[in-house]
Amino acid sequence: MTVDIACLWNDFLSLRFPKSAQVDMSLYLAAQKSLMRFPHRGSKQLQKIDIWCNKYGFTYVFDESYIIIGSNMMQCKEAIALDSSPENHAYHLGILLGYPSCCSIFAKIHHEEDLDVIEVSRRGLYEKKYRLIDTCGYMNGHALISHLPCKTDCNASYQIALKMLSFMKKLAEKNPSIQWFKKQIDLFTIYR
Repeated sequence: MTVDIACLWNDFLSLRFPKSAQVDMSLYLAAQKSLMRFPHRGSKQLQKIDIWCNKYGFTYVFDESYIIIGSNMMQCKEAIALDSSPENHAYHLGILLGYPSCCSIFAKIHHEEDLDVIEVSRRGLYEKKYRLIDTCGYMNGHALISHLPCKTDCNASYQIALKMLSFMKKLAEKNPSIQWFKKQIDLFTIYR
């Protein structure tokens, strides 16, 4: 099935996920992650998500708070089960969501609730080319990666960011109507 990326993107935006979802969706489209995890707002939004997923060939599962979207139902079910587990699941969920192993280990060691504090404490510490992996703009939809890097010069995260920037440039050329990609390119090209 050939998909019109501009239509897919615009339909995705109509689902009214948080702005950070744009980062996750672009990582998915760039084949840098195989699953996407988003909070949902209940049955009305889930009905719209169901229509979107069927239209574009996605599978999904959800619980009371989150939805996992991907192309493999088994992976989606595994991710939602892990996410609901009271056990420390950061490493395995991170791997399923496409995070580098080193960053998934870091998340497991530091626990989910501490990661936001660590992210805030790192603001302004990413130097030169590694500013591409700064996630401080993620919540506003301005990031090239969707995970907290294990360190401010994580090469595995940097490689994902470079692939994302290259993907966005190609996609922006083919789909000039998607302004978000152009904004990301303008925002991050200066750091490369």
